[in-house]
Amino acid sequence: MRKEPAGARSGIADLLAGVAAPATVLFVHAHPDDESIATGGTMAALADAGHRVLLLTCTRGELGEVIPADLRHLQVGLPESVDDGAALAQLRLTELATATRVLGVHSGFLLGTAPALDPGAPPRAYRDSGMSWGEDGRAQPAPEVSTDSFTQQPLEAAAADLAALLRVIRPDVVITYDDDGGYGHPDHVRAHQVTVAALRQIDGEFPVRAWVTAGDVGSSTGRLVEVTGDADAKRAAIAAHGTQTVVEGGRFALSNGIWQDVSPVERFREITPAGAGGAGAVSAAGGPGGAGATPRPARWLAGVAAVVVGLLVCWLGTVLHGHVGYAGTTPLPWGALLAVVLCASAATAVGLWTRAVWAAAVTGAVAFTGNWLLAGGGSVPLIVTQTARPTGVALAGNVWLYGAGVATVVAVLLTARGLRRSHR
Repeated sequence: MRKEPAGARSGIADLLAGVAAPATVLFVHAHPDDESIATGGTMAALADAGHRVLLLTCTRGELGEVIPADLRHLQVGLPESVDDGAALAQLRLTELATATRVLGVHSGFLLGTAPALDPGAPPRAYRDSGMSWGEDGRAQPAPEVSTDSFTQQPLEAAAADLAALLRVIRPDVVITYDDDGGYGHPDHVRAHQVTVAALRQIDGEFPVRAWVTAGDVGSSTGRLVEVTGDADAKRAAIAAHGTQTVVEGGRFALSNGIWQDVSPVERFREITPAGAGGAGAVSAAGGPGGAGATPRPARWLAGVAAVVVGLLVCWLGTVLHGHVGYAGTTPLPWGALLAVVLCASAATAVGLWTRAVWAAAVTGAVAFTGNWLLAGGGSVPLIVTQTARPTGVALAGNVWLYGAGVATVVAVLLTARGLRRSHR
């Protein structure tokens, strides 16, 4: 048995607070290698502490980008490809078996294969959806996605498969990705959605706590826990996935060639999947059960709020904008400037309340669109504009009309910044 790193027990104690020992902890990952890269240190530390660590892998990684030159024929899409990914999938499952032994995983499962299969349904394999690398170094959808890919299969069917496994193993804790998938991979995002939906299907049947990996992009804002895991085991497990990773000392790289440190510290946020409408519902809970939770509003409610607030801002801003002061002969459109500030503030408030950048954008866009209609409607428009050297009321109209557009951009930026800071 490996020596447990300093700090691991305190991190694990926070992760398992309120759970009787030894705990059963299920990790849900998208492909072979994700378990080692994202949560390997925690998995090893949990196993060393005597807890039962289980792993569900959703796909077999058929479309992984192969790094070793002598194995490039296994990569789908290359001229030298030998098949549709079946050979690579088999090799990656072998790598997974080695990695899980290193991490001390008690049992591993594949989604769509019993017991991770909805009773009565025929066995099914969820195929790797593939990805491409964006200019920002994050993953994005592949140019073409087959209909049998994980992201293209019905969400409820995949969730029913996971729910069947949950009912068999009855885990105390389930851990998966946040709703951004960690680094944007579509299958990671889908794994989050499937996990949340499955937890809702079994809600109330037995107690289970849910955590997601904490990054800087995902939307979860629940209680943050840091676990200092076993860096040596994590490094060895990552190295076991030789088709997908290159390990050099205390760092590793994927096929994008970007080196990353093998950090023993892994961060998680608690979520309460049954507490709100829409996948990715989160909790600001301070302890078991989600006490004090503030779930994200349902998407439809966020949309309604954005439209209503946008209309109110348009109305109030139009009433305000006509107030103009003068410093000598120089007009000071203070009413219009106040209306622009109101627009930016209201749109930002909606974005932060809904925890959605798009809601901030919709609020401002509704206000701007309303202004545009009022400026061009009727023989006596409510917002007077002038393109050539506007003064007085016309200056105020221009400031309010175009200022609402600027306010929308500012609100989007402020909302995005606020959400990122709340995750740290």
